[in-house]
Amino acid sequence: MSVETISRPVIFGEILFDLFPGGVETLGGAPFNVAWNLAMFGMNPLFISRVGDDRRGETALEAMRECGMDTSGVQVDNEKQTGVVEVKMDDSSHTFDILPDQAYDHIEPSDNTMSAIENGSFSLLYHGTLINRSEKSAMALQTVSSKSNIPAFVDVNLRKPWSSGDSARKAVKGARWVKLNNEELDQVMGSCSTDGENLEALAEYFRAETGVELLMVTMGERGAFFVTESRIDRYGPGPATGLIDTVGAGDAFSAVVITGLILRWSPETMLKRAVSFAADVCRIRGGVSADRSIYQRHYKNWGL
Repeated sequence: MSVETISRPVIFGEILFDLFPGGVETLGGAPFNVAWNLAMFGMNPLFISRVGDDRRGETALEAMRECGMDTSGVQVDNEKQTGVVEVKMDDSSHTFDILPDQAYDHIEPSDNTMSAIENGSFSLLYHGTLINRSEKSAMALQTVSSKSNIPAFVDVNLRKPWSSGDSARKAVKGARWVKLNNEELDQVMGSCSTDGENLEALAEYFRAETGVELLMVTMGERGAFFVTESRIDRYGPGPATGLIDTVGAGDAFSAVVITGLILRWSPETMLKRAVSFAADVCRIRGGVSADRSIYQRHYKNWGL
């Protein structure tokens, strides 16, 4: 199966700028990071989002064009500003201060986008849980989902005060694939499982409860594991080297898994390749890079 002939993923959600200490700005937002990585891997995603009619919005669109991304699904808002998030660093770890009422909170189900989806060949619909903080964008997502009937890949992103374990449970309802990290799994389940065996048992319970086909749990430097109805696959990457920050590592993981789902890789292959690429993203500032060599190295190792 060649990349040129496969169906495309639809990525729905926020595009924003991560503002790091010292004035450094990088493009971000989980859905944007996923879409960018998929584009760099030649998967031609349809990215549905919204930016402001401002300097950051134009910078984002220009970066997408230079990357070769399809910008037809990105709307421009004449009133709301392009999203920003203040990133607070503690060594290599980080926390986010997500500002309210940004352009991505006002995504609309445009006729052009819906027509493209209805007349195209699309394999999955990826979105995170943060986009549901806005009634308008949540309704647009529901419209895209219901009219397209594309199976959903939901990325649980618990960001205070915008989401909770209860809201995440609602967001994953009906999803085929779900990804979250170990801390988010604890919050969703109201538990506290630091032990690997207990965490896997908790993940099995959550997968059975939600009925998802594949549950993915990332654990930072400890790697990740997959849970299906019949098996658990585990992979640890070994000691981390050259770590700069972990921003976007989970999104890098999701992008490779989506690539694997579309190209029909085995679960073991998907898991190892996703963990490996996520580790590489931890060696750059921010969640994506314009340096194509990072992507080409993995792409060639995959034999594509």
